[in-house]
Amino acid sequence: MRTLEQQLSYEHLELIPHSESRKTHSIGTFIKSIGTHIANGIARVFIESHEPHIWMKPNSQGHPIWYVRDSKTKHVSRFSSKQDVMVWLDERFYL
Repeated sequence: MRTLEQQLSYEHLELIPHSESRKTHSIGTFIKSIGTHIANGIARVFIESHEPHIWMKPNSQGHPIWYVRDSKTKHVSRFSSKQDVMVWLDERFYL
């Protein structure tokens, strides 16, 4: 087992960062990631598209369920087929 003096000497000679510098690095990385997340959120507010957001998730039987979020009304609709989504898009466009 090494003494504290031996450990500090070893870390200095091997150029291994001290545990505090690793904590500082991880805190800095954490703060940077939070800043990036906040900036992306702000950008989304100002650059929000008026296009609908469409995604698909399988249901418990594995069949696709299509979700459409209308950016104007913020309403989310569910559809069981891609054709139903296309009809909804056509109706939305022409209304």
